[in-house]
Amino acid sequence: MQSDAFQCQIEPALADQLQQWLPPLLSNLSLGRAQIAIDQLRSTLQSPTSGRIVVATARELDVSDGKSEADRLEAVEPDSDQNTPVAVAIAILPSDTLAETGISDAATMVHAGTLKGDSFAISDQIVRRLGDCLAAELARLGVSFVQWATDPRAGFENDRDAESTARWCRGFDLETIATLDYLSGPADGQARSELVKDATSPLEFSKLDFQDVSDSPIEASRPWQQLVELIQSTYAGTMDCPRLNEFRTVQQTLQGYRSAAAFDQRFWFTAIDRQTGEDAGCVILATHDKVVELVYMGLAPAARSRGFAAHLIAHAMDCAIAIGGDRLILAVDRDNTPAKRLYELAGMKPMMSEEVWCKSISKNAKPDQHRSHSETSHKRSS
Repeated sequence: MQSDAFQCQIEPALADQLQQWLPPLLSNLSLGRAQIAIDQLRSTLQSPTSGRIVVATARELDVSDGKSEADRLEAVEPDSDQNTPVAVAIAILPSDTLAETGISDAATMVHAGTLKGDSFAISDQIVRRLGDCLAAELARLGVSFVQWATDPRAGFENDRDAESTARWCRGFDLETIATLDYLSGPADGQARSELVKDATSPLEFSKLDFQDVSDSPIEASRPWQQLVELIQSTYAGTMDCPRLNEFRTVQQTLQGYRSAAAFDQRFWFTAIDRQTGEDAGCVILATHDKVVELVYMGLAPAARSRGFAAHLIAHAMDCAIAIGGDRLILAVDRDNTPAKRLYELAGMKPMMSEEVWCKSISKNAKPDQHRSHSETSHKRSS
């Protein structure tokens, strides 16, 4: 076991460098998860206004020559193997415009891991240091929440790969909050008729008009506040990611929906019970060309067990059909058995699964003290 010096620092997100690093970084992921990571980076690089890529690296330094850290880093040839970091962490956060307007304070981890050798070759201490370096930079940029979606540990071919990913998540101080199953199904009349038999829906849908709100910002408007209150009521007894409520308020969650690239202001609805005139629930959709995503749907406790959930899904299908969409996709907590049964009735089939990890970042962090730091640690011998 030998002693090595590592420097953890924030570096520019250069397209050529990312292209070189991604193959080893993503090598232990499923094809689907690796493709999602690549698509996230490609989309952000092609449209910088949609977000910003933040890269933290851990570089191994030779301390035997007596040089300073700055001199050693400057002496490294750009194209040499020595220039390749030992480990990299990549996150995407909202664009400067979104952050400045307060629409979103959440960042998404693309992935983190080693670029050289076995993922267990570096110590837990270095993993934690790299996570601290990234977290400090995200805090400096106004981020207060980080989420990381990984392949479910049960989905890895061997226990070592599963433990490797979990080790990095824990080393970055994230907690697992849910395993989500992604489902996809047709958005057509036949699927709708299998779901609901009533000719007339017991629900009336009212659209939140983002253009016709007198107050600025929209969060100060009464319609928005009513939506927040309604969604808060749907969280009571929820079986969909209940632990997320420990980390995010309704307001913050909705801000995250608004900051997403697929946000579509045409498809945010409250559902009103025609019989009582009371708000019963809500439906929030996003659009990906001809695919419509059911981002969130929920019912207030008084509106449950009355068959309303099927009509919420049917309304999502109606919206998809209206814009020429042909598929509906969604994510559901693996433990939410009643919802999964309903989605199966709607003709939806499994696509993929993911384990969701998250953490809060303190706004009181002092990033200037952590943006670049080095330490001497021990690297496990292979």
